Amino acid sequence: MKQKVYYKFPEFQDTKKGVFWVGQIKFAELVKDPCLNTESEIDPDFEFMQNICIPIFKGKKEDELFITLYRN
Repeated sequence: MKQKVYYKFPEFQDTKKGVFWVGQIKFAELVKDPCLNTESEIDPDFEFMQNICIPIFKGKKEDELFITLYRN
């Protein structure tokens, strides 16, 4: 049976500027806030995808950021 592996966000910033490059694409590093509850699940229909929901704040309003990661 294949073991399910979940992506875990870093607790602390790993990069000096909070961004990193993969090829020509610039990514912002997402550091998990221990006060916010991040939800994560393996997609039931496509087991190679991981769905993540992160609560974020825009000004004084709370919103949610949805990310889907390709796990292969």
